[in-house]
Amino acid sequence: MLRHDSSPDGMLLGTMILLPKGKWINLSCSDNYRAITLSSIFGKLLDFILNKEEHQLNTSDLQFSFKQGSSTSLCISMVQETISYYVHNGTNVYGLLLDASKAFDQVNYCKRSVF
Repeated sequence: MLRHDSSPDGMLLGTMILLPKGKWINLSCSDNYRAITLSSIFGKLLDFILNKEEHQLNTSDLQFSFKQGSSTSLCISMVQETISYYVHNGTNVYGLLLDASKAFDQVNYCKRSVF
């Protein structure tokens, strides 16, 4: 899979659900939810292996998180350049932003070492 840059479709599927960020919050405000993705155990295992071996992997130049020498400001600059390019050329620009802060604060899980 790593050599051919492809994965089986089943490993790429997940179900995104929204969880409230607390018990006593306004549920009508979208800021009070976090999105998580439920995926197969094989997908999670692959994520675990890739995270352990990430220093050996070639990552995309468009990846900004968890990458040495990269920053939020660099990502923002890239987004601004991209938006500017398309607006200048008369194209509509649409964006989707996801606030993942506190995404896993209240998710119960058991961390076990796989290897």
